[in-house]
Amino acid sequence: MIEIACGNAASGNAGCYLHTQSSANTVWTVNHNLDQQYLNIQIIDTGDYSYTGRYDYPSILFQDANTVLIQWTTAIAGKAYVTGCGAIGATGATGIGATGATGVAGATGQTGATGMTGSGLSLQQLVSNSGYIVCGADPVTGISMIIQFGRIARGGADWNEPATPIASFPIAFPNQCLSINMVYDGFDASYDYWPMVYNLTTTTFQWFSQRASSGATQPNNLWYIAIGY
Repeated sequence: MIEIACGNAASGNAGCYLHTQSSANTVWTVNHNLDQQYLNIQIIDTGDYSYTGRYDYPSILFQDANTVLIQWTTAIAGKAYVTGCGAIGATGATGIGATGATGVAGATGQTGATGMTGSGLSLQQLVSNSGYIVCGADPVTGISMIIQFGRIARGGADWNEPATPIASFPIAFPNQCLSINMVYDGFDASYDYWPMVYNLTTTTFQWFSQRASSGATQPNNLWYIAIGY
């Protein structure tokens, strides 16, 4: 019987051990001294073939931390190669990664559009019977929106207004009047009229009151608001 230790088996917890059973025997006593009870064992015959998977594979008794008994049904010679499991190493030091480089600064944002210039409209213009607001020039087109308003006294006729019911804006729209909205300055359940606008220009517009039925009471005054540029 030949016994060979390999690796660091003498110190325990690791290594390997080769047991050579020169004389055939039904029990191989393997004193590996690896200080581990449960190990890996490879059984090899005299022709150097592994016994793994054979029908006559032996029974193995892990007797203690240093001894294994290999038991056969008939006397056999061969080898047993025992390998131990290495001990769990100590926990390594915590690695500290280098701090990442600072990211590149983002591009400067675009300058915002210039706000429209205020109109400087006085309170007197707002509370009088007519007035206007210039909202300021657009920074791209240079065009200013203009809001104008006024009060119109109705002519008093039941159906037809004055022969030429023309109203003038406080100032001329430089380009175009886009829309006008008119309302009566009071309310009565007997009112059965609504205002209408036509012949719209940059300086004037014409209007009349539409009657739904004869004998209806018509209010005296109207307000308008016009938007243009």
